[in-house]
Amino acid sequence: MAAVFLEHITWFLLGPHAVEQFAEARLTQDARYGFTSDIFFTASDDLNTATIKQEVKDWISKLKEQPDCSEYLVRLLEIIETRMLESDPTKRIKAPQLLNKLKKLQKCIERSESFYVQNWKES
Repeated sequence: MAAVFLEHITWFLLGPHAVEQFAEARLTQDARYGFTSDIFFTASDDLNTATIKQEVKDWISKLKEQPDCSEYLVRLLEIIETRMLESDPTKRIKAPQLLNKLKKLQKCIERSESFYVQNWKES
């Protein structure tokens, strides 16, 4: 779900061509098996843990810097990065928790339209 959200936000802020650029930015050589992959994580040498690729973190930062990135999108990107892309399944956000966070964001929009449309640096 995090991948879908990130690609959608990429498309929204940067256009359809940027979705492909994001995939290319994630392309790395798998050290263990030797194939190239655009996955969002890098596995540890012992394959017991994984971490978010730096390229994904950098892309999220790039999205936050876009002129049309609103407070709403920044908060959604933070949920994606810190809770949805959590590699440890015991710590990853569950669907009901995600729904609650999305409902809170919706309430913020209902209180102030600028939360959704105004650049987060200007709010």
